[in-house]
Amino acid sequence: MKGSKFQFSNPTLMNLTFEINQKFQAPPDGTVDIQVSCHINVKRDPGKNQAVVELTVEAGNKNKEAPFMFKVTEGAQFKWEEEAKEIVDKLLRQNAPALLLGYIRPIVSVITSSTPYGAYNLPFIDFTK
Repeated sequence: MKGSKFQFSNPTLMNLTFEINQKFQAPPDGTVDIQVSCHINVKRDPGKNQAVVELTVEAGNKNKEAPFMFKVTEGAQFKWEEEAKEIVDKLLRQNAPALLLGYIRPIVSVITSSTPYGAYNLPFIDFTK
């Protein structure tokens, strides 16, 4: 097996805020649609083949439709070899956040499992758009 020319450091939890929504009222059918948004922050190191990528995932709100709200930021340093330079922007904007989402997903699941509403599993997110 050959290693990738695009590598990362151990991801770090940068920020976590969580709050149960006391105003939440479950709909009669029990279906809850939680709106999720993502923000990607890429900080390239000028003159070096490395960058720090942070992914922030936010969900829920304080209206009656969401049982909780959270904001989680996970970050890691990414490095690449010269041969990957042509596709590095795509790797930093698509592959890096997809990888970081994999670290955020269990955090959200564990935190929300301690609520009266059960665990929330973040859906897959298309970072190609």
